Amino acid sequence: MFGLFFIVALSMGSLTSRLRLREAAERRRARQTDALLRVTQSAALAAEPAKGLAEALRTINELLRADTALVVRENDRSLPSVAHPASTFQPSAKEWGVVTWVYGNKQAAGRHTDTLPESAATWFPLQTATSLIGVLGVQFHRDQRLDFATRQMIEAFALQLALVLEKEHFIQAVSHAEMLAHSEKLHRTLLDSISHELKTPIAVINAAVEGMSGTSGPYLDEITTASQRLQRVVDNLLHMTQLESDVLKPHLDWCDLSDVINAARQAVGKPLESHPVTLHLPDYLPLVKLDHALLTQALANILHNAAIYTLEGTKIEISATLVDQTLRLILRDHGPGLPPGMEKSVFEKFCRAPGSPAGGTGLGLTIARGFVQALGGDITARNHPEGGAEFVIEVKRTSKFVPHDLPSPTNLEVRFTP
Repeated sequence: MFGLFFIVALSMGSLTSRLRLREAAERRRARQTDALLRVTQSAALAAEPAKGLAEALRTINELLRADTALVVRENDRSLPSVAHPASTFQPSAKEWGVVTWVYGNKQAAGRHTDTLPESAATWFPLQTATSLIGVLGVQFHRDQRLDFATRQMIEAFALQLALVLEKEHFIQAVSHAEMLAHSEKLHRTLLDSISHELKTPIAVINAAVEGMSGTSGPYLDEITTASQRLQRVVDNLLHMTQLESDVLKPHLDWCDLSDVINAARQAVGKPLESHPVTLHLPDYLPLVKLDHALLTQALANILHNAAIYTLEGTKIEISATLVDQTLRLILRDHGPGLPPGMEKSVFEKFCRAPGSPAGGTGLGLTIARGFVQALGGDITARNHPEGGAEFVIEVKRTSKFVPHDLPSPTNLEVRFTP
């Protein structure tokens, strides 16, 4: 009986010990779940994100009896120079090396790990399914060991913080996009309104100037020049509005490229009179099926740009080739060329190079590129090796070119290479 009682006591003691361990594990799991819930609520439901993150980190510190540091990436996906203000410790220069490694490799590192274990803190990536938001650092107060359960808990905290930060990032991105959309809509409306309001008085001025064509004088010349300049600004605003509202549809028809170039030169008018223009066209350049008005306006804007940005007497060259159904137009001036680094930005809206003549809007090249792209091509700018700026227009039109000597281009599909 004594042996039987002894065996029963051992069994009951073992069962009691297991129950106590299970109870302790359940309590710890309940504390962790409660802490995870409080972290999520604090960070996600706070009216001010900074205060919410501070409360979430405070909850983590109390549960782990440790200090935490939160490093959130910038909008350009680079790391900041300091940790988030809600952090309870700032990483040293040595710690920043570990932070950079964790952010670059998306793996935990630091103390209690096999990677950079000499670090004072353990760093975990704030990784979601779509992006890496930052890094979370945990620095224990005492020489504690990072067991498996604690590591799982910290990784759960890191995931929740990453999801909250990602949500805030998406909210900011959506707000910024909405603000840009409203600003762009207002911008287009303003351009359209101003351009239409200016058309009538400009037409009246032009009619009055034409009625005074029998007289001459310096004031009349100034009025004519000013009205032409104002007309060009209004036309640019209207063209920009058409491009941004996606209402511009090219009307393709067969046209002679030399006629297009001559029309562009006439459209530029007086600014081009003091610049000799040299044409380099093949003897047997075929007809091209393009929108005559769009290509003319694009060439006119580039020629006008070359005329006002170069000194009087500066030569301008225009050349054209047609190879493998690709029309290639090159317009080159012999002026100072484009400022270094602005070969692409010159096509942006309202972009003006340093030292630009007064009075421009910075829309001419933007409109030229928009018209060329509407034709299915593109335009690039570069500096010529021998000096001057060079603009290259390329339009690809398979089976849309015919030779001059054919009687009618209608319903013809031939491949012609000069």
